[in-house]
Amino acid sequence: MLIELYSIEPQQLVATFDGLDSNGFAYSINISNPEGYADTLMSLEIKMNNIDSAYFLFYYQPQGLGDAPEVSDSLILEFKNNNNIWKKVWSKQGQVIMILRKSYL
Repeated sequence: MLIELYSIEPQQLVATFDGLDSNGFAYSINISNPEGYADTLMSLEIKMNNIDSAYFLFYYQPQGLGDAPEVSDSLILEFKNNNNIWKKVWSKQGQVIMILRKSYL
């Protein structure tokens, strides 16, 4: 969901990763210590034919105005290669940071 409500000083609309499915129910029934699958955000394919270099810039805010992430939580960025295989290119473990962080690859 793209909204402004959970970010502190948002640059644009933000995507929230709240552990809830599209009906508002938690992915995990273990409320005290949920683990496993959570939210994903996938873009449309970006054609990069005949491009010899590119960079990917994004901002992230682990807590914002919502619940702080657990140490076991993670934020992962994956790209799909030419063989249609997802490859992890960046990740951060759960941490409490109130300000927006800028990252680029």
